[in-house]
Amino acid sequence: MLQRIKAFLNFIKNYARNHKIIASVAIIVLVASGYFTFKSFNTTTGPTKYVLAQAEKGTIISSLSSSGQVAALDSIDLKAKTSGSVVYVGAKAGDIVKAGQLLVKINDRDAQKAVQSAENDLANAQLSTTDVSGTANDALDTALGGGLDALTNIFKDLKTIKTNLDPIFQESSYGDKENDIDYYLRLVKFYADNPSDLNFWSGDIEQKYNNMQTNLDSVEKTAWLLNKNSQPSQILSGVSNTYTAVKSFLDLERQALSLAQKYQRILDSENLIPSISVATTTDHVTKLSDAVTSLSTDVNDLFTAKTDITAKQATVAKTGVNIQSENLNIQQYVNALANAKDTLYQHYIYAPFDGVVSAINVLVGDTASGTVGSIITKTMSTDISFGETDIAKIKIGQKATLTFDAINDLTITGKVYSIDVVGTSSQGVVSYNVKIIMDVQDDRIKPGMSTTATIITDTKTDALYVPNSAVKTQQGTKYVLKVTDTVADTDIGNTSGILLKNTPVKQTVEVGLSDDSSTEITSGLNEGDIVVLSTTTLSTTTSASSSASKNNNNFRGIPGL
Repeated sequence: MLQRIKAFLNFIKNYARNHKIIASVAIIVLVASGYFTFKSFNTTTGPTKYVLAQAEKGTIISSLSSSGQVAALDSIDLKAKTSGSVVYVGAKAGDIVKAGQLLVKINDRDAQKAVQSAENDLANAQLSTTDVSGTANDALDTALGGGLDALTNIFKDLKTIKTNLDPIFQESSYGDKENDIDYYLRLVKFYADNPSDLNFWSGDIEQKYNNMQTNLDSVEKTAWLLNKNSQPSQILSGVSNTYTAVKSFLDLERQALSLAQKYQRILDSENLIPSISVATTTDHVTKLSDAVTSLSTDVNDLFTAKTDITAKQATVAKTGVNIQSENLNIQQYVNALANAKDTLYQHYIYAPFDGVVSAINVLVGDTASGTVGSIITKTMSTDISFGETDIAKIKIGQKATLTFDAINDLTITGKVYSIDVVGTSSQGVVSYNVKIIMDVQDDRIKPGMSTTATIITDTKTDALYVPNSAVKTQQGTKYVLKVTDTVADTDIGNTSGILLKNTPVKQTVEVGLSDDSSTEITSGLNEGDIVVLSTTTLSTTTSASSSASKNNNNFRGIPGL
């Protein structure tokens, strides 16, 4: 073998002498080939080391951050709604004011007079309506009282009348079963030229009388339940029903009186000796006559009361229609007063909210016109811009933290106050402004300061998560490298990496929330599983073998090299 090498080297040597240019190229190629052959024999790949992490449970807080500038939550110009001379200025720029505090007053003398005049007009209209309504109602109350009085008097009279007339219709003065009124009727019918004139007395007279008394007792029972607090309709009904019943009773008594008087005339004309004494009949006529007179008065009183109540009710009803018309007029006065007060209110400029006066542009004596000042809220806010991908995750009310470039070590909390409905496009990029109001008001924070806001978009407790770098993506699928070896707790998190017996396996996972450091694993891993964060592969170079050294010596022994 050695002889063959020597023969090859001699061939090279002789060839190089005869072909110097070609030899030079060949030598370069040979040297380069030797170098890389040397490297391949002397360089070896070391073992792979793995930096590991463990799947844990905890809280994942998803957030978005962006920068913006501080501004007052609200700023408004103070404008005069009427013109006139300024008579009062109650604040200056920089003053802290409360909502409703008077800041500027414009001369309101004429406006005050207009309000007073409108109030007087309204009061007069209301008084006129009250008088009309009151008069009508008072008249109705009087009529109702008259009806109640008439009922009381009538039932007192009826008690006396009933006592006097019961014997005529229910008893016999001559010992027969036939009562006195039946006796009068029988005799009158016997001598009557035209018996049909007595048709009123057809039927049982005593029963007719008793029915009449029963009806009177019924209306009396109802009437005694009435009082001044009863409804007008109830009192009118009681009066009307009593009037009808008493009028019927009056008709009965008139017929009985007429019958008794005819009986007396027949006795005189026929010279009859009566079964009932003349004195008794005379007494009957007297009592019947008194009853007719009393009942006539009572019927007239009831009729008057009924008519008066009905008329006064109609007046009240008509007054109600009139009052409706008057009320329309009153509403016009109410509107006029409201307009006058509104005009008066325009002479006063109040602080619309708690805040800080940023400017007052008028002095006492100036003519107010247009903007007289401005005010800003003490509550500070910041406008932050987010892209269209992130804006969908932001909701009103979400919590945020804010830091300030000009104020070291100051971090305050806030919440999302509003979100732009329509985005703004700039060079093809759409962004949306998000306004965040600050929970804490710090006098060091001024409008215009730069701030960075971090909005917490979602929070999940007891979530299974791994470090972000453990999650890989391949063709849209998320996966981790899961360790199958048993490793010591001290090996987890070792930034230098450790050796594993078995190559980690590719494990497909589904992810949920993520923050700056961790990603939630919703499926594919269990708590305590070990995953790979990163790998390190070391390369080592060994010393050349002695045979290689001898070969190098042989190369160096080649003439011309």
